[in-house]
Amino acid sequence: MPLVCNQVGCRKVLKPSDFETCVVEWEAKAKSALKQFDAVEQPLLAFIEDDNMEALMDFFHDPTTYRSVRSLRYQQVVLQ
Repeated sequence: MPLVCNQVGCRKVLKPSDFETCVVEWEAKAKSALKQFDAVEQPLLAFIEDDNMEALMDFFHDPTTYRSVRSLRYQQVVLQ
């Protein structure tokens, strides 16, 4: 998948193999961003589906409910 972030040092592409090498960094960034949630305007909040909003609010009340980046990884199901 092409990346268009324009950040210095950007690799310009995201590959499926990047998950295993980047998941620890992504996890840290997700947790850091969630800590800033209330301090930053959230203009897309109205578009979060109810079940995801409930999970988000649960996290703010009880951080042990955090769903890790690794647990949210897309798993392709092969039907036989």
